[in-house]
Amino acid sequence: MRSKSYFALFATLLLMPFASFSQTPPPNDNFTNSITLTGSDVTFSGSLAGATIENSQDSATFNSNEGESGAKGSVWWNWTAPATTTLTLQLSDYNNTVALNLGGQVGIAVYLQTNANSSTGFALPALGYTYLLNPKSPRSLSVPVTAGSSYAIQLVGGSPGGATFRLVAQDNPVIVQQPRSEVVSSNECATLYVAYASLNQPSCTFQWQFNGASIAGETAPMLSLTNIDGSMAGAYTVIVSNATGFTVSDPATLTVSQTNFPVTLAPVGVGSNAYVFARTGGPAFLFAVTGEVGRNYVLQSSTNLVNWVAESDFPIDWAGYPTRVFFETNSPYLVAVPFASVRSGKYFRVAPYSVVQPHAAICINNLRQIHIAKLLWWRDYNRGVTATPADADIQVYFPHQTLPYCPDDLYTSYDTSYVTADLADEPLCKWISNVHIFEDPL
Repeated sequence: MRSKSYFALFATLLLMPFASFSQTPPPNDNFTNSITLTGSDVTFSGSLAGATIENSQDSATFNSNEGESGAKGSVWWNWTAPATTTLTLQLSDYNNTVALNLGGQVGIAVYLQTNANSSTGFALPALGYTYLLNPKSPRSLSVPVTAGSSYAIQLVGGSPGGATFRLVAQDNPVIVQQPRSEVVSSNECATLYVAYASLNQPSCTFQWQFNGASIAGETAPMLSLTNIDGSMAGAYTVIVSNATGFTVSDPATLTVSQTNFPVTLAPVGVGSNAYVFARTGGPAFLFAVTGEVGRNYVLQSSTNLVNWVAESDFPIDWAGYPTRVFFETNSPYLVAVPFASVRSGKYFRVAPYSVVQPHAAICINNLRQIHIAKLLWWRDYNRGVTATPADADIQVYFPHQTLPYCPDDLYTSYDTSYVTADLADEPLCKWISNVHIFEDPL
């Protein structure tokens, strides 16, 4: 899910140059000056702008935990466990203080305070990996902690960026990605899902509810809804349980709307920094989009104001995926259109993203589920982005633990319908690949 904080950040990155390391070091730059955190649920932020490397802790730690070289700085916190429980560090993508630089590897690790070179767990996947740097794959790190013991928390990387984290001390599952509220029209499809953190993530169980009542048979981390009508509108929650207890998600509201909600596309300015160049190949015009909150929209272009098509030059998104579709939040969304597209005489507009063909809608929803299953498999087993899960690896994440197939597949088989692909690439439909395309920005 994209949060409004990421859009605010996107605007900042597009209009401003990246920070450099040639700044005053942060107050918690050195391990000996770490900032003290207290409590069982606390949010904290840190920036690597101006941070330096302490050879005794930082560089070796970054390399051994992240598998990457080039650490340029780190910052530190310390925390004493109030109880013997599970410590979870969650990258907060739900507030306005997230500030991630896209230019280098960034990781976070937890250590015993008495031995900062000995990790009590593994570092978070580097925030700079293209596939991992996006709200589609919420990062979290869970390690066991002992009452009265002190722990060191390190943010380290080769980029001057920063991040905001939520520290939670509890044994019950921590929900790190809440199900997303959506607005759809009749006969469309939707998939709700939850991402969670627990010491034993694969052992968690699930129960979906609709308006507070359990939905029979829906015991997977995903809930798929097809042929949606007004009777399916309402609040959906999921109960995530492990051996010690359970956590109930925030409600995701499904709205079935037929209204012609006005959408605006307003010029903002010109973006010409390194981020824009990397995504569009050169300078770009920036447009702010405001639409119906909870809907997916597609950017369209035309040369005659009559025939409109999805804009092929819409740049890749946060994760590096080619996409023309974006999700509307409470904040305006910025799109960057290359100069060449504007100068070619094109006109632009945004329209609700919907799939007219029923078979295409179902197949795209299946591709959405494959994407989510891969994301959850990666989280549970900490695999690299070049790993490709086997069918059995992802089957457990699907509703009813059943692998889907394309409605146009005469063999009605997952293997003849889809290419799963590795974690860095999106799944593909083998039957109508030019129409059955996953573009939904989860």
